[in-house]
Amino acid sequence: MFTSISWKTYLTAIIVLAVIYYLIIAILYYRKDIQKRVSGYSGSKLRKQPPAVATSEEDTNVTASASQEKRNKDDVLLPATYELKRELKELFEKSAANNYPVSELLRSIQLLLRSYPHLQDTAFQYAINNFIKSEIKELFDIPIPDADLAKAWVG
Repeated sequence: MFTSISWKTYLTAIIVLAVIYYLIIAILYYRKDIQKRVSGYSGSKLRKQPPAVATSEEDTNVTASASQEKRNKDDVLLPATYELKRELKELFEKSAANNYPVSELLRSIQLLLRSYPHLQDTAFQYAINNFIKSEIKELFDIPIPDADLAKAWVG
């Protein structure tokens, strides 16, 4: 039986079976990666947002201008957020050095937040609130409720 199969036929069969085996493995384990490469995936880790369906040219212009306004607003608010965070760090350092009571620290935070009303009701407010909560938790080992921070923004 083995004398009727040549080495060339044997090696060809082994190579074909190996290729089929690795194709099946690749499809099973790397299906999503293969789909991304085939569909022209750009390689960025950010997910692409589906384009908004516009009913007319005016809708397209409105959508584009709203998107541009949001980007411009974020470009303005981001430096203000960094400035507020820097001022809060200084306040926390001064508070730790002088052993301020928590009530005085909260009042100082409230006065500082009043200087940044344009950050209120934005995603940046959420980030600043998390920063304040983590710093107070670290300094005084007490949790600050979200309601107290919301009152601090209002004044």
